[in-house]
Amino acid sequence: MARLALDHRRIDAAETSLARARAIHPRLPETELTASALAWANFDDARAADILQQKVLAWRPGWEPAMGRLAAVYVLRDGPRFEAAASR
Repeated sequence: MARLALDHRRIDAAETSLARARAIHPRLPETELTASALAWANFDDARAADILQQKVLAWRPGWEPAMGRLAAVYVLRDGPRFEAAASR
């Protein structure tokens, strides 16, 4: 439900759904992956990265969806590396 609410930009509903999911299972990587998406949607890349590193990847190392999202956060923060190489 949180992901669906987030997809429809219903931020309050997404946050409420995440709180319910955490109450049921506080260490579920999928819940925190959605929380990182919520942070990302709110332009808080630092929080998104923190959630991914401190929770999702700590609980499920190497999980592809989390690794991909973390890579996207780094590209947003640092810019794509190929642009720097192409400008030389």
